[in-house]
Amino acid sequence: MATQTLGVDRDISADTVRTLEPLQRAALWSALGIGVLIAVISIPLIVGWLLQAPQPPQLVGLDEAATKRALDTYRELVQIHESAAQGRFDTIILKALLPILTLTLGYVFGSQAKRE
Repeated sequence: MATQTLGVDRDISADTVRTLEPLQRAALWSALGIGVLIAVISIPLIVGWLLQAPQPPQLVGLDEAATKRALDTYRELVQIHESAAQGRFDTIILKALLPILTLTLGYVFGSQAKRE
């Protein structure tokens, strides 16, 4: 493999590869695991949200007052359903796992910048 040079015959191949310290490597693997955990937990939350969505009411043959009541009830059910799903996602992903992921990645990249 040919060595690339830049300007005054400076070897850049040694500058491009940096090894991580063992603690940084462990933190990076932990961040990867947390990211996978977030994905694994998010998929059932989204699928459950889609499968448990309230069905739209059948409005055929209803008078105006009954149609309005049915639509109002449907809107309320949708709001309740969405707020419950949003609460689960907020509690599990945003308040529990995402801060841990951010902390781990902050350590890896912060300690990498200090080392340079």
